[in-house]
Amino acid sequence: LIHYFDPDLRFYYLIFFLALVVEDTELPHLRLYLNEFFSTFFINKTPTLTVDGLKMSTKKMFFTSDKAKKKHLYRPGSAKNAIKDSVEWFRKFK
Repeated sequence: LIHYFDPDLRFYYLIFFLALVVEDTELPHLRLYLNEFFSTFFINKTPTLTVDGLKMSTKKMFFTSDKAKKKHLYRPGSAKNAIKDSVEWFRKFK
């Protein structure tokens, strides 16, 4: 995405972006917006934590395996067997 921006105008993009962010953002999120902006436009790398990711992490989410049990006849096994199977798989495909 960085190659779409004129290098001479990056400073103006930054000022414009900051004006938008500061206008309707709480201050604690400002650092995340800046991190996301610099990672995307200057470093050309996906940030590890985005503002959307932070907002989603505050939501309570509940998951259940009921649908898998009913539709696909899923039967959960023990945690001990799951760990054992995982270790065997990693050793096999090392």
